[in-house]
Amino acid sequence: MVTTIEVLSPVNNRSASRGRRKYLRKREAVLQSASDLIELDLLRGGRRLPMREPLPPGDYYAFVSREWQRPQVEVYAWPLSHALPSVPVPLTGGDADVTLDLQAIFNTVYDRAGYDYSLDYRRPVEPSLSDPEAGWVEARLSAQNSAGAAGPAPGPGEA
Repeated sequence: MVTTIEVLSPVNNRSASRGRRKYLRKREAVLQSASDLIELDLLRGGRRLPMREPLPPGDYYAFVSREWQRPQVEVYAWPLSHALPSVPVPLTGGDADVTLDLQAIFNTVYDRAGYDYSLDYRRPVEPSLSDPEAGWVEARLSAQNSAGAAGPAPGPGEA
């Protein structure tokens, strides 16, 4: 195994849950191995993964843990109103990283799953949005409705 990529689920962020304990054991096993680890926390709520240092501000996180750099980890943080970043995926030996374009993946899944038809963005979200976030969402919804366009709105996406 060269690089393990984990996308966290709500149960991974729920304090004291069996799923969280199970994930943290799995995470520790990967961190003790020669495999690199990428963790994608695309959840706004719940308990964040344990880290030695406080996390930078953000609604979403990507963590890149390279086997040869441990215990250091690269942390990518971004707010709801920003596009998802591209993150490096470590390969073996002297091979250069490849890039994982999270925004392109999000857009593809959103389009293929038909979320523009099945999600109701007028419903309240959990956890609640701050006033600036709610204003951003409202502006995105108004722009979508004015344009009559389909596509990602207003989940993690282009601002």
